[in-house]
This record gives sequence, C-alpha cells and structure tokens, in this order.
Amino acid sequence: GDDETGEIEVKRDEELMEELGRIRQIRERATKEKKMQSADKEASRNTTGAMKSKQSASH
Repeated sequence: GDDETGEIEVKRDEELMEELGRIRQIRERATKEKKMQSADKEASRNTTGAMKSKQSASH
C-alpha cells in the first residue's frame, strides 16, 4: 500500500544523501589536490612533467 512507497522514498533519499556526500568528498579532495599542485609548481617546476604523466595515466 502507501506505506511501502513511503519506505522506498526514504530509502531513495538516503541513497541520494550518500551520493551527495561522496561527491562532496571527491570535490573537496580535488580542490585540495589542485591547491597542492599549484603549490608544488611554485616550489619546484622540474616535477611538473612527472605530475602530468601521473595525471594522464590515472585518467
């Protein structure tokens, strides 16, 4: 009946919240890595080649 659909809705909401949390974590990690990368570039420009090859491999 109606109770079942209500439970399904709640379950879907929980899954959505989990997805959003995961996306937020990934996004935060990405911004942190970008900041780290820019800092690394300022610190030592000779490592950018290694960073680029690592990025292309991960994609």
